Amino acid sequence: MDALSQAGREVVDRLFNAAWREGYAEERRLRPTVSGDGSWATVRLAGGREFVAGVASIGALDWVRTQSPYYVRSEAGASPEPVTSVSQVIELWDDGSSGFGRFRDEVLQSAANLGMILDKSDARALSFSGGTEGLIKLAHDGRAALEGVPPEAWLEGWILRGHPFHPGCKARSGFDAADMDRYSPELGRELDARFVAVRRSHLVERRAPGAKEDWPTSWREAISRELGARGFAAGGFGVLPAHPWQFENSLPRIFAREILAGAVVPLEFRAPVRPLVSLRTLVPVGEAGACHLKVPLAIQATSAQRTVSAPSAENGPAFSTWIEAARADLPWSGDWELQAEERSLHFWDPGADPRDPAALEKARHLSFLCRRPPSSVAGRWLVPAALLAEISPVNGMPVVRELLERCGTGIGWFFHDYAALTLRAILPLALREGIALEAHAQNCLVRFRGGTPVALVIRDLGGLRVLPEWAGEAGRGITLHPGTLIKAESPRDLVSKIHHTWLHNHLAPLARALADCGGISEATLWASARAAAHAVFDEAAESAPPGRADALRDAFFAPLARVKALTRMRLAGKYFQYDYAEVSNPLYEA
Repeated sequence: MDALSQAGREVVDRLFNAAWREGYAEERRLRPTVSGDGSWATVRLAGGREFVAGVASIGALDWVRTQSPYYVRSEAGASPEPVTSVSQVIELWDDGSSGFGRFRDEVLQSAANLGMILDKSDARALSFSGGTEGLIKLAHDGRAALEGVPPEAWLEGWILRGHPFHPGCKARSGFDAADMDRYSPELGRELDARFVAVRRSHLVERRAPGAKEDWPTSWREAISRELGARGFAAGGFGVLPAHPWQFENSLPRIFAREILAGAVVPLEFRAPVRPLVSLRTLVPVGEAGACHLKVPLAIQATSAQRTVSAPSAENGPAFSTWIEAARADLPWSGDWELQAEERSLHFWDPGADPRDPAALEKARHLSFLCRRPPSSVAGRWLVPAALLAEISPVNGMPVVRELLERCGTGIGWFFHDYAALTLRAILPLALREGIALEAHAQNCLVRFRGGTPVALVIRDLGGLRVLPEWAGEAGRGITLHPGTLIKAESPRDLVSKIHHTWLHNHLAPLARALADCGGISEATLWASARAAAHAVFDEAAESAPPGRADALRDAFFAPLARVKALTRMRLAGKYFQYDYAEVSNPLYEA
């Protein structure tokens, strides 16, 4: 088992959980070890293939905490083999399809990339002098070299392990080794944003009311000077920022005809930016208050190419307008803020039908959203939620531990307050407007006073779900792109979105990290979160339109929660069409 690296063990753990949780098992068995100090979990797959793991515990949502050793049996009657490589495990899914070949390559790449990131981050952490100081304090007390970005943006560079349930957590198909080193946010890289001028006749623009300027004055002036020097009338063009990889690799190929005709003009101007954990969102360096730039990046990370579609670009300002208008009348509106997507631009072939697949495919490679940065609040620490469950390479402890040392309430109350705070931002919007935000940890930042969570910041509207018949007054008159794929079919679809993102991808990793800090079990933590969820739901229901609370409550607190079956979806090549797994719901109380 020592042949598996740390990265290899983490990917094998994700693969075992996929086998255990996503409906692959013809049989699941759990038995104690001979020594009695643990358990063995066995999944029997089709054809008698088996996957065996040492188990420390099985927590909420059927999430198995595996430990070495691992074994695989390739077919019925074969001898079990100790796992020494990720590729041994991947072969259990071999069904001879092209989907399997793609999946195998992505998972192997993910393991290699994760190994590189962990190794380089360990080396990077050695540059800090602070001994056991935590990352959050280093960022917010001014001791870390933030290199021109806010503390919360610098902290995103330490979210190392990616999606906790996806075996392709660090797959980046399209990047080679040099690209990984150059563009990975986990390595603290600064990039040069590039810019493209596009004739107005080839652009679609959307603005939210009161949208501010997209980028700093110095950038606009430099771009205007360059356009003038090259003989282009600035008023006839819109300018879009571009990720440098996209600028160098995708745009010259996809827009060769438009570049030749002068409808698309790559510019020489560059500006320093830092990528956030999503890879494609860029924060201007040295420009406090400038908007974050969400731009296309045509490489695949986890399950999707990280481009910005025409529907996402056009819907961002529309949903921002809707949510901001609705938020004023929602309970607890002061407990959260939206990083509104205030303005967007995307390329569009003149005269193309808005549902034309070829036009939509082209547009998603040259587009951008201007996202408002989080507000600054004196005396508060703003922390990316996905960082809290991360193991810090600075001191080897869960990052959340340094907040526990300051909050003074105990771990159980910390989790109670955290669950309540985050649900207060999500549930009223679902009940009153039929909008389920995609509140997984990567899309949330949390504001702390001392170590106490006091406010939530939420971003990224591309993956939300909306039940149109529940739209309130704020949503009336909002026009969405005709190619929009985010409609919920029922109240249960709203609950599934909340369960998968908030419960599964956000709270579950934090509960595990808190339990690892010691002194409390995951079961006790979930009892605390369950009490918080019931209290928030009951209070939110009081101001909800008639019948809606009942329509959501049964599914929300049901024995089973529906979450995305990520490995099953990846093998089938699905992204917008979901396959679900049903797992134990920690909000259910028998």
